[in-house]
Amino acid sequence: MSSSNSEWREFEKLIARIERDLAPAGAQVMSPDRLPCKLTGKMREVDASVRFAQNGQENRVIIECRRHSKVQDVRWIEQLATKKHSLALERLIAVSSSGFSDEARVVAKHYGIELRVTREVDASELGGSFLDFVQFWSRRCTIESAFIFQYRKAKCSIPDDLESADYVLPGPLNPKDQVFLNIENQREFSLNDLWLELQEQVDPFIAVEKYSPPVTRIAAFPFPGNVHFKTDAIEMNVGCVVFRLSLWLDFETVSLEDARKVVYEGAAKPVERIEYSSSHGHPNRWLHLQNSEGEAEIIQHSVSSDWNTSTRGV
Repeated sequence: MSSSNSEWREFEKLIARIERDLAPAGAQVMSPDRLPCKLTGKMREVDASVRFAQNGQENRVIIECRRHSKVQDVRWIEQLATKKHSLALERLIAVSSSGFSDEARVVAKHYGIELRVTREVDASELGGSFLDFVQFWSRRCTIESAFIFQYRKAKCSIPDDLESADYVLPGPLNPKDQVFLNIENQREFSLNDLWLELQEQVDPFIAVEKYSPPVTRIAAFPFPGNVHFKTDAIEMNVGCVVFRLSLWLDFETVSLEDARKVVYEGAAKPVERIEYSSSHGHPNRWLHLQNSEGEAEIIQHSVSSDWNTSTRGV
């Protein structure tokens, strides 16, 4: 995907997130989405859709976006009117980063197409109160060493002396290489898979403190001789795999100046949205703060995040 296409997709996903947070709690967003055309029967793609339940009924909002430097004219609106009809849509929102011509607004009103305009702003243009900065914390781990002990019927316990290992995995080995094979079910797995299984059983980060040096821990995985290990250098039946792990907590600070600041106009009330996004090993991590005026001009605040608490690999 080209840089411009990537920026376009990010714009589409941004708009979908804003509309989801404007919808009732529990709204689901898909970007892109595919819907059946009532004329051809084939599936057609839309930039985004937001689904939510309201008053006992399921509602769906379709969103089409344009991230262009020129004001959008009537031609795009006419295209969307045709698409709205062929997909049998009740609600369609057209979003432009550059605004709409007067003619486009007249035609959009005729066809029941809702218009939105978004623009990026400086912190000085924000009317609401936002966080000066957000600090993202990440759990980090490296496998310093992996020790392989050959299966021996007389010795299936966890080894005490790691230096007696039959093989020590070299540093260049990719943790995701599937170098292990369960002979019974033919399942292949990697060092990373073992690390994921470990986190399902225990929390290896217990007592790992913020602002502290890495902590070294040992994790052992005994096998009853049903696992085969093979690399270009060696192969053997495995009795035990032992990790020496380095664990620490890392952080990234994102200031209000560095955050993405957007004003979204055309909804019932203008929306101010701030996206603090982390790129520190997890580029999809973000915290969104969204302000909009509610009834009696009371500012309504909403917070959303994709903070993923599920298990991560090394």
